[in-house]
Amino acid sequence: MLLSAVPALMTLLGACAPAQTGGALTPEVLTTPLSVVKIQPGQTRYVQLIYPRSAISVNDKYFNDLRIDFDNVNGGKVNSVEHHAGWLRLKASNLPQGVNVRLDRAAVMKETTRTEETRLQTTVSYYERVKVVLKVSADADARAVALRVAELTYSDGITDSDVPLSISVVASN
Repeated sequence: MLLSAVPALMTLLGACAPAQTGGALTPEVLTTPLSVVKIQPGQTRYVQLIYPRSAISVNDKYFNDLRIDFDNVNGGKVNSVEHHAGWLRLKASNLPQGVNVRLDRAAVMKETTRTEETRLQTTVSYYERVKVVLKVSADADARAVALRVAELTYSDGITDSDVPLSISVVASN
């Protein structure tokens, strides 16, 4: 009986282990679109970028469809809302040789920054943003490159938006 519980216990304890940043489940968060993605030959990394709406043009419909739930409050602040953006496409160019970038997942969001409540109303301030997770892979034979500014073209099927992505291929230790 006790031996049959061991696999379940190991699975449970494994779920509690810290996740490695830069993996598919916990992508490394780049603080600005100008942050450098450092990658080694043979490595795959996941990075998250959050763009202001002005950087990535998408149809108004996608943001208008985001409804803020004023009853969804945490610590006195109305929670942000986001929807999966499976319609967003990515094309990468000017990449270092042997490096590939693809869109892993994307979302449009209204990120709440302030909530004010009175007896009669609740007022929320928010930013409209596009959040993306990129899968960045380098072939095993990718050459070291100090810095390359690649171009990412995002498209909602109507409008294209170009933004830079800085990539550095570093030799493995």
